[in-house]
Amino acid sequence: MDINKYIKELIIKNECIILSSFGGFETHYMPAHMDEVTGKMVPPSKQVVFRQDFKKDNGVLADLVAEKEGVDIDKARDEIDDFIGNIVYQLDIGGSCVVEGLGKLIKKDDG
Repeated sequence: MDINKYIKELIIKNECIILSSFGGFETHYMPAHMDEVTGKMVPPSKQVVFRQDFKKDNGVLADLVAEKEGVDIDKARDEIDDFIGNIVYQLDIGGSCVVEGLGKLIKKDDG
């Protein structure tokens, strides 16, 4: 199950997606602007920011996974928990983890 694609789908539609007990991804609108280096116009976009303090799960991700994968909500939550566990493991052993389609998480020295 590719949890990355569901996170990406939700982050495009919503301003925030929460990964239970881990944190959340929040988006900030970035208006179109002129790139000072290239002189080219950069279209509007969303900047994705990880927020460690967002831990209260609203169930949106689990609902989407259950619906799209045709599984019950408990199976969806188990898959999400495994996904989060893998991120935590990668951060613990390597200090970083790429969340496909969103960016790279880097563990700071203070945890």
